[in-house]
Amino acid sequence: MAEELIISISGMRGLVGENLTDSIAVDYGRAFGTFLKNSKLMSVCIGQDSRPSGQMLKSAVTVGLCAVGIDVIDLGLVTTAPEPTAGNLNELCEVVKTKQAEIGFAQDPDADRLAIVNETGTCIGEEYTLALAAKLVARDTGDGRRDT
Repeated sequence: MAEELIISISGMRGLVGENLTDSIAVDYGRAFGTFLKNSKLMSVCIGQDSRPSGQMLKSAVTVGLCAVGIDVIDLGLVTTAPEPTAGNLNELCEVVKTKQAEIGFAQDPDADRLAIVNETGTCIGEEYTLALAAKLVARDTGDGRRDT
C-alpha cells in the first residue's frame, strides 16, 4: 500500500507516480487557481527541474490552473537548491516579480514537494498553503458534506 500524500504548511510531499500523481497535481493547480481567481489574481509563473517527473508535475499543475482561467508563464528549467525554502527560491522569487505574475511554483529535487511564491516574490506562508490544502482535501459541496 502506498504511503499517504502529505499536505502541510510547506506544500505537498509524496512519491511521484504513487501518491503524487498527475491527477493530484491537476487538482492542486485547479484549487489554487480558484483561490487566485477569487482574489482577482490571474497569472502564475511555473518552472521545473531537470528530472523527468518535473515535466509531468509542471504540466499537470498548468492544466489545473488553465482549467479555471489562470494565465501560466512557463519558465522552463529552473534550478532549486535541495529544499524549496524561502532562502533557496531567490531566482523564482525574482522572476515572479519581473514577469508580474501573481504566483510561482517550485518543486524540490527529489520531486516530493511543491512550494509557492506570491506576486511580491515572497514564499507564501503556512496560513495560505494550509488553507489551499484544506480546500483541496475537503472539496466542500456547499451543503456541509464532503465530496469524495
